[in-house]
This record gives sequence, C-alpha cells and structure tokens, in this order.
Amino acid sequence: MIAFYQENREILYIIGQIMSLSGPVIGFFVFYSKTRKQILTAKLSLDIMNVVQQALVGMFTGSLICCIMVFREIVFYFRGQKKWASHILWLPVFLVLTMLAPAFTWEGPVSLLPTIGSVISVFSFYSMKPSRTRFIGIFAHSFWLVYTIVRPNIGGIIANVVQISAAIAGLIRDRKEQLAETK
Repeated sequence: MIAFYQENREILYIIGQIMSLSGPVIGFFVFYSKTRKQILTAKLSLDIMNVVQQALVGMFTGSLICCIMVFREIVFYFRGQKKWASHILWLPVFLVLTMLAPAFTWEGPVSLLPTIGSVISVFSFYSMKPSRTRFIGIFAHSFWLVYTIVRPNIGGIIANVVQISAAIAGLIRDRKEQLAETK
C-alpha cells in the first residue's frame, strides 16, 4: 500500500485536490443548518469525504482525525435519543482518541493544528445547542484552516473559510430570530 502511494503520489494528490472542491458546498451546511441533526448529518458527510481526500493529498493526521470524527458524529447524532450514545464517557473517549491521533501520523508540529481544532470541536458537536456548536466551531475551524494552508489543500482552505463564514452567518441569523421573537 505504501509503495503504491509512493509510486502514484502526484496523481493521488491531484485526485485529492479535485475531490476537496466538494468540501466547501458540504461545509456550508455544517454550520448554517438550523437543527443539530442537520448540522451533524452535514458534518458526517464532510468527514467521510475528508478521510479519503486528506489521505490522498498526504495529510495523514487530518485523515486519521476525520476517521475519529466520523464515529464521533454518529455517536453525537444519537445522543439524547439512544442510551448507548448518551453516556457521559463518550466526551472523554473522543477527546483522548483525538489527542492520540498525531502519535500515529506525526508530520511534525503541524500535526498539532488539526488535533487542537478537533479537541475544540469535540465540545462544539457535543453541545445540544446549534448556536453553541456554531460559536465554538469558529475557533475549531481556525486551527484546521491554518493546517490546510500549511499543508496546501486548496479545497480544504476554501471549505474552512466557508465553514467559519457559515458559522458567523448562522450566529447572525440566530440572533436576528431571537430579536424578532422578543418584539
């Protein structure tokens, strides 16, 4: 497998960059969606795509962390509905798994960027309030944005800018709705 990757690195990188261009579209719905379920469904879709896309462009720490996030989104989606998904231990489990990821894929200090962003996003997506998910998500995706800039991933850069912008727009929309309800 490693030999295949080494021999085809340039082609896989190009495929990964092309694939990453779907990220901004999905990323918009992550933080602009109104309900928690819609947010988590969009995030799950994005993370599944990112597992493959980031591996193709050689961003192995990001790929492994996205793999962990796929399972995180599934558990958090059912939180409050299913007993198994509502256990308080899921929060520390996902925090520890995320913090351990760079030990397996160390790419240098740059590996800390998606790790820190993902640790922050564990709290973001654990929240039952979409507005809190959006607010915390701004900070989480700022670390991912820097990671995609340092490890040039064009679609990832655009996707993170879109997600941060969508989170801000979603917070503005939430605030306008709150103000309209109080009148």
